[in-house]
Amino acid sequence: MDEQFEKPDLVTMGHILMDIRAYVERFPLPDISVKVKGAIQYSPGGSATNTAVAARRLGVKSSICSILGFDDYGMSIIKSLIEERVDVSNIKINYLKSTGVSILLINEEGTPIIIQTLGANEPFPLSYLNRTCIEEAKHLHMTGTDLNALKEAAKIAHNNPKGKVTVSFDPGRSKSHLGYEKLMPILENVDYLIINRTEALRMSGLEKFQNKDIIEIIDYLKSKIPSHISLIVKGGSKETIVKTNDEFFAVPPYQVKVFDTIGAGDAFSGGFICALLQKKSLKDAILMAHATAGYKIQYGGAQSSPTIDQLRQFMAEHKDEIAPRDL
Repeated sequence: MDEQFEKPDLVTMGHILMDIRAYVERFPLPDISVKVKGAIQYSPGGSATNTAVAARRLGVKSSICSILGFDDYGMSIIKSLIEERVDVSNIKINYLKSTGVSILLINEEGTPIIIQTLGANEPFPLSYLNRTCIEEAKHLHMTGTDLNALKEAAKIAHNNPKGKVTVSFDPGRSKSHLGYEKLMPILENVDYLIINRTEALRMSGLEKFQNKDIIEIIDYLKSKIPSHISLIVKGGSKETIVKTNDEFFAVPPYQVKVFDTIGAGDAFSGGFICALLQKKSLKDAILMAHATAGYKIQYGGAQSSPTIDQLRQFMAEHKDEIAPRDL
């Protein structure tokens, strides 16, 4: 059997989008135009999609649970995913809505401005969940989509009669603002919560304490979410901080020239999940996640993450540059 059609070890769930990217020297001001550097570029995006592709390039058999429109963008995305050897059998088609689109401007620092329409991505009917596929996987990675669908998917994974499927959740900017209390029905069945520092602040409900130390925010949030969750707070150009019931440590990112940060967090998740499935320690998993993201941000597009050979070379070239430190 072609490996593309074997049952996946990883199922990702969330948005699938067409990214339309333009690189500019600076962001435009009202009524002032800026010139695009090079051509406007089109490529698949969406957190669930980016993570599945990142993990697949590292050797993890991956499948995406999402929704496309019946249009040229949707067909282009399907073609790209098949070329990446990602299982597309769990992608549903909505014949009444268009494929979701992100319009992105990226400046010289690699920072984006994003305009987005979700299109067919939401709502996400529970009937679109492939229960068997989730139960037969080893890991479920969920991103910021329909809350009812996320709740049900996490429950399927956690209560799997064939053996527990580990679950990671990256709520992103679209769902972290709801706060930990509204997300609790989902968090009850999550093993790894992956967020950035801004999202940690939003989830904790402490937006009015903008100057509060990140360690205090992490301590507070960890005390409010289910105790079994490993809390992973990405730092971008700063340290990633991890807190579990047994470990509390920080890992700095690799220092590389940044071209485009779009999809860096999803590359991080892909590397992290790959390491988990390889039974690596949590510290080694974060190192692999940082390496995957560090490689990706040197290149354009949300899906410019490395192959396993490229990752090994990157880690060899940057050997001993970073190391975890206990907090």
